[in-house]
Amino acid sequence: MSKEIKNTSQGEKKQLLPSDFYMENGRKVMTEQFHIRRGFCCGNGCRHCCFLPEHTKGTTTLKFEVKKNDFLIEENIYNK
Repeated sequence: MSKEIKNTSQGEKKQLLPSDFYMENGRKVMTEQFHIRRGFCCGNGCRHCCFLPEHTKGTTTLKFEVKKNDFLIEENIYNK
């Protein structure tokens, strides 16, 4: 069974990459790479939120300029 994430606004599912999260105390912690690939803030107070203003649902402005070589970003997860 593959791990999937769901974009509730569009209802489409995409597969999680191993580098998208790590486990800590039994909880899944989403990485900065995951957030950048997703392309917007979920507003859940994520530890690795990379959007400004932080923890504001729907925000798409990154805190920093991301270069394609910084992460393995093939595409925005939701093809926004």
